[in-house]
Amino acid sequence: MEDSIIYIDNREAETYTFRYDYYFMMGDNRYDSKDSRYIGPVPENRIIGESRRILFSNKDGFKYFRFLKKMS
Repeated sequence: MEDSIIYIDNREAETYTFRYDYYFMMGDNRYDSKDSRYIGPVPENRIIGESRRILFSNKDGFKYFRFLKKMS
């Protein structure tokens, strides 16, 4: 991007069609957590796992009913 003009491969681009579905990957909100705010959106073909359980939830106090809860 230069002077509010977007360039792709050194050519001015007015439109762009994404080849993959992209996802925002959220970190764990710990120190030095690297998520999509740092690395950018992640293409679907780079996702190799899935969430199966919630380790814990600590927003507004520890929630015991969510500890190791299975994802639906």
